[in-house]
Amino acid sequence: MFCRSQHLFRKSIDISSITPKKIGSYSSAYKVCWWQTLSKRIVFARMTSEDVELIKKVCKARGEQVSDFVRRSVRKELARLNYLSEEEKKALEVET
Repeated sequence: MFCRSQHLFRKSIDISSITPKKIGSYSSAYKVCWWQTLSKRIVFARMTSEDVELIKKVCKARGEQVSDFVRRSVRKELARLNYLSEEEKKALEVET
């Protein structure tokens, strides 16, 4: 698997050959795409600038990160649609 964003990095490398011990041995000329090392997937969504500003305002008032707000919002919708367990619904304060 190779980094697709070569414009962000000077050289792409095959991350399947990298072990935790080897990562420190690469010089700064070699960069691993950080999103390929994560165990979770990244999802992007287009939103109106008004919605983004409103979300940022709510997050600032709550003292939380935008990503936490979005994750919780998605999980609440999944719970509302009955895709999550009763325990998860309760934790998200979704009525059953």
